[in-house]
Amino acid sequence: MTTTVEAAVLTATCSRTHRPFGIRVQRTAPREWSMTWSFRIEPGVAGREGYADAQTLSGRFVWGSDYPGCPHCQTRSLYQCSCKRLACHDGEVSQTCPVCGTQVQLEGTVETISALSDH
Repeated sequence: MTTTVEAAVLTATCSRTHRPFGIRVQRTAPREWSMTWSFRIEPGVAGREGYADAQTLSGRFVWGSDYPGCPHCQTRSLYQCSCKRLACHDGEVSQTCPVCGTQVQLEGTVETISALSDH
């Protein structure tokens, strides 16, 4: 019997180093996505690898037990800026988006990720 795994790769930017990275997410329940691993991406590679396309994922987002966090700073949390880019999050309520420079006040829980990439 073959089991189909539904997975996607999202791109994000490290808030500390401003370097891009990828996050593999896998559907673990009808409305749940688990972050399973992360990896460094060299600038400009995301588009060639097909990671730069806009993706919208809805549901609950959880960190898998083996998820290492941002490969640049090891932070395990993320936020989404109004510019639709994902960035690692160090726990502070006020963040400056490493992509567009917008000052972001974080609140609530992410239930939909509409991630764009320009890496």
